[in-house]
Amino acid sequence: MQIVNEDLKRSLSAAKKRPHNFALVVGHQLGLLLSKTKIGGAALKEKQLECGGGTIVRGRCFLEDGVMVFETANKVSSTFGPKIKKLIKDEVGLTLAVLLRQKEKVEEIEDDSDETEAEDHAETALRPKAKVKEIEDDEAEAEERVEAVRAPEVPKQAPPPTKPSIDGEAIFKERLKKLMPTILEAEAAHPELKAELGKMVAEAHAAAKANHLPEMKQQLEDLEGTVEAILRSSRQSAEHVEHKWAGLQPSFDKAVELSRNASTGDDAILVALFKEFESQKKAKHWDDADAKLDQLAARVKSSLRTALAKQEIGAAGPNLVRYKTFRLRWAKAKSLAQSELQRVADDILADEDVQSDPRFPEFQAKALELPKLFPRFDHSLEDALDAVDGATDPAEKAKAKQNAIKILAAYQKLVDGEPLLKEFENSPLGKTSIHAEMATLLAEIKAILSK
Repeated sequence: MQIVNEDLKRSLSAAKKRPHNFALVVGHQLGLLLSKTKIGGAALKEKQLECGGGTIVRGRCFLEDGVMVFETANKVSSTFGPKIKKLIKDEVGLTLAVLLRQKEKVEEIEDDSDETEAEDHAETALRPKAKVKEIEDDEAEAEERVEAVRAPEVPKQAPPPTKPSIDGEAIFKERLKKLMPTILEAEAAHPELKAELGKMVAEAHAAAKANHLPEMKQQLEDLEGTVEAILRSSRQSAEHVEHKWAGLQPSFDKAVELSRNASTGDDAILVALFKEFESQKKAKHWDDADAKLDQLAARVKSSLRTALAKQEIGAAGPNLVRYKTFRLRWAKAKSLAQSELQRVADDILADEDVQSDPRFPEFQAKALELPKLFPRFDHSLEDALDAVDGATDPAEKAKAKQNAIKILAAYQKLVDGEPLLKEFENSPLGKTSIHAEMATLLAEIKAILSK
């Protein structure tokens, strides 16, 4: 059975006869107050508490051509007209035609109710008794005529069955049960977000307990969107790590094999780092796994250099060890530098922020150009070091050394001539140290040749 808001019903009836002020409270739900005088004080505060706070829309209302017009100077959506109509239907049981009209200025009504009532009483008192009786008879006759033209009474029907009340908590539990697997997956991928997700679940549960279904629905939708964003980011991170490992694995396998054959001891260190990487990957801690891969890549590069140098030293005679080693280190440094530039290009294209940027095609084209930044070295330094190794006459050896030093100077100029190589040494994507390693190696070779 509908509970009628008698105060609102009386106010609406009075507003049909003369304009009234109105205050519309827009909170978790709508509330409407009408009065012939200014609206405020305890009545308005009570209505705000009832509606859960919110903003107040003020204006005046009156009947115009059978339509209840609500005029206001506040900026509100046109959808509030139908909402006011529904509110009146729900609280009073009346179906009124409602129009929400916006004006630049709406003056508040200040009706002196005492004077109006006094005028009504005075008019009644001044009428002759016979005249009053005549008016009453006319009113009775008019009422009889109205009754005569009224539609015949419809037989009373049984009231429709009462709809079962909605259990917000039951709906919440059902929705949460479907969401829980993805919530747990998101928490496993990003443990630092577990508290935030738990708070969102608690807020939705509180709304469900209070049967605030629209609020609960919105909070669950926000939770679902947050979880999807976390999982999407996690999947992209997983793809990046897998791609990075696929590029490093051949060098890792080679470094382990050569280190084991050369008995450098690096093979055990490499395997231990790999196990740490696998552990982070299994736990889906993608940022930690990515950092561990960077550490592993640096160790692979160092281990390859050590193992190959030791292998070369073992194969060379005692007189050729020094220059043969430098020759080998220079060849390997060129190869690793090319690989590092390619890695930087791949990491740029795999970055989530870069992929979501509308300029991604432009970034992609520039990233593909990165490996071309590496200077084009010929084989003249290797040939010069071979000439120093092969020279037996002191004068011939001294000449070969001077030639090699000239080539070193030209190579150093090429390395220093590309400023981007220096910038990449400490980029947001990690350390490359291409410039530093090549410049250091060239300086070492020069120092030995200058003795």
